[in-house]
Amino acid sequence: MAKKIDRALYGPSMTEVVLGAFLSIILGILLAALYLVTKPVETARELPKEPVPGVVYFLEGSKDSNKGRFWNVKQQQLVSGRAVTLIEDELNAAAAGLKPPAPKKGEEATEAKKSALSVGTANFRVREGELQVGVPLTLNTFDLGLSAIVQARGVFEKRGDQHAFVPSTLLVGSCRVEKLPFVSSYVMGRVYSAFTVPEELGAALAKLSEVSLDGAQLRLTP
Repeated sequence: MAKKIDRALYGPSMTEVVLGAFLSIILGILLAALYLVTKPVETARELPKEPVPGVVYFLEGSKDSNKGRFWNVKQQQLVSGRAVTLIEDELNAAAAGLKPPAPKKGEEATEAKKSALSVGTANFRVREGELQVGVPLTLNTFDLGLSAIVQARGVFEKRGDQHAFVPSTLLVGSCRVEKLPFVSSYVMGRVYSAFTVPEELGAALAKLSEVSLDGAQLRLTP
């Protein structure tokens, strides 16, 4: 009773004020992040001469089927232990063949329902010694069906015995998340796990001694 009287006379306590302000800040950050994630991204082949301020662009890599037709040959060369140099058209031809792992019999509906993220076909772009990976995502949480494009730009670094793609920039929609380690690792992990790589190719990639980016080419050396 005394607390109710004190509250009526003096208002909320300092603890309540601080907690309320903290929760307001967190809510504001979450709403801002959700807005940026769902904010439309402009897809283009090249950056406009006069980019629109505040607009995030997704520069799509080339998917020319004529230029990409050599991927199958280079895949066999890589599996047989030979070095190969790939252009983005060949990388995108490879991406088109990387399908999500098929759910086990009787699990199709439950897997789709449980999945928080549905992942589309990846798109690769190689420019100025940097690799960009773009992946369309659909956020299925709470049945919202929100769509966004994940853009990761970076290079390859040796991590232990294998080479890993290390993004210096990571966007989900228009929201930059590379400085949020838990968010970025979850997003990239979810993208990686959504695709299956043929066993022989995966084994060859795991044994690479060097992975380098040169201009608009990716070089893989066993």
